[in-house]
Amino acid sequence: MFRSRFFWKLWATYATLALVTTACTGLLLERRMEHALTAQVETSLEEKTRLFTPYARQVFRGEAPSALSQEMIGLARDSEVRITLILPDGRVLADSDHDPATMENHLARDEVQQALERESGHGQRTSKTIGQSLLYVARAVREQGRLAGFVRLAVPLRTVEARRAELRATIAFGGLAGILAALALGVIVARRITVPLAQMTQVAADMREGHYASRVHTVPRDEMGELGETLNRLGAKITDQIATISREQAQLRSMIAGMVEGVIAVDQDDRVLFCNRAACQYLGIRETDVVGRPLRELAERPELFALLEQARAGQGAAEQEISVERPNGDLVLEAHATLFEGGTRSAVVVLEDITSLKRLERIRRDFVANVSHEIKTPLTSIKGYVETLLTGALYDEQNNLRFLHKIDDHVGRLSALVQDLLSLARIESQEGSLPLAPVDWAPILESVLRRHEANVQQRGLQCLRDGGPYGVTVYGDPEAMTQVLDNLLDNAIKYTPAPGTISVNVRGHNGVVLLEVADTGIGIPEKDRERIFGRFYRVDKARSREMGGTGLGLSIVKHLVQAMHGEVSVESEVGKGSRFVVQLPAA
Repeated sequence: MFRSRFFWKLWATYATLALVTTACTGLLLERRMEHALTAQVETSLEEKTRLFTPYARQVFRGEAPSALSQEMIGLARDSEVRITLILPDGRVLADSDHDPATMENHLARDEVQQALERESGHGQRTSKTIGQSLLYVARAVREQGRLAGFVRLAVPLRTVEARRAELRATIAFGGLAGILAALALGVIVARRITVPLAQMTQVAADMREGHYASRVHTVPRDEMGELGETLNRLGAKITDQIATISREQAQLRSMIAGMVEGVIAVDQDDRVLFCNRAACQYLGIRETDVVGRPLRELAERPELFALLEQARAGQGAAEQEISVERPNGDLVLEAHATLFEGGTRSAVVVLEDITSLKRLERIRRDFVANVSHEIKTPLTSIKGYVETLLTGALYDEQNNLRFLHKIDDHVGRLSALVQDLLSLARIESQEGSLPLAPVDWAPILESVLRRHEANVQQRGLQCLRDGGPYGVTVYGDPEAMTQVLDNLLDNAIKYTPAPGTISVNVRGHNGVVLLEVADTGIGIPEKDRERIFGRFYRVDKARSREMGGTGLGLSIVKHLVQAMHGEVSVESEVGKGSRFVVQLPAA
């Protein structure tokens, strides 16, 4: 408290006010008391002049002047005053302190002139006779209406000054006591004001530093107390708002951090303000503490900085595709840059991974191109044979039937291709929504093998059913399981030269059921194994077309198996055969 400048300013103001008030009051009181004291002395002297008037008449009449003079001198000494008798013409007749013969004419004295005019007069001056400051009171003495003379009394001013000094001392002592009391009271008053104010100042400083729980504890019941209560309520309100903002900010940061899109916020100098996990992964940023660092140090992407400059130079928004090289394949990002509101050059960049979309777009283009090519080839052949027949070959008995058989083969290929495309489209549209139920592999296996038995015998192959019981139940769809086995067995028959062997086996293993279709056919090169499940992919295109394949069979198998929550894989060696394994969950 005593170190507070405001306290000392307030106390000094209060003390100055008390000193000035006391001094003015003391001076005014001293003047009033001085006038009152002078008036009291003058009144006392007037009373005494009345007492001396009878004696003065006798002296003026000449009755026993010596005796009266001695008596008047005694009265003057007893009263501690100087008495002077003055004749009407101003000559001094008698004086208690000096020889009248040596005294000058007193008719011109102020008190004598006043007494001459209004019976009584007053005066204050230094006496030329005795050399002292005296207070004079004169009274006119009349005898039967005629002026007989003047009686004048005087008292030394040192007596009045002594009483004045006593009065000043009393006033000074009282004023000093009042000032001391006022100063002590000023300390109390200043403390009552500065202590709450100091607490409010400290609370405000704490809030400025972020300590919003600080409160004012000394709260008086006045306007200062209302200010303290308001500051406390303000602190509580700020605390609630900061908590709400912090909670919302934490939620927003968590949401942005968990987004699959990359988000980077930079200031006008391209220093990172925020960067979520996805953005770090997309741009290859491995540092954990990136806030405040220049973006150029973290990711050297000229196209990204060009995008930021484009947004700053344009309408505040820009977008661009960015390609990021990766060991396992390039990453294609669609970047959107937007400036912050408020006229700043700070910007936020959102990175969206469109690699899958680009791949799907490429697959769609390839698919359309492949479908067009697969359809165009038999249509071209059909058109050629038809034109040949129309131009006269229809009546050529040696070639017309051969041409018609060729047309029939190509129509069959087109029909199979259209059927496979429809099946693939249906499977993709229903993927993940097949009605799965417990299904026994045994009847499906027997049915498919019987349907292909004639084709196997015709091609000079042998079909074996290896292993134990066929009564193994899985969660699947009977139609989908039939189509899977049908496609695998059909491929094995097509690509296994005679005399070859095809083996089919169903067995349980660690909670799953394995369907194995193996052959001793031409095999699949290692470089083609990862791609054989793609649409229209053929290892040997000429042989596949010759065999009537559409290039969609294994793609259909893969989609059907995935729709039943299973997996399909292949093991193969060129010239020794292939082994396809379908894994489905056991029921």
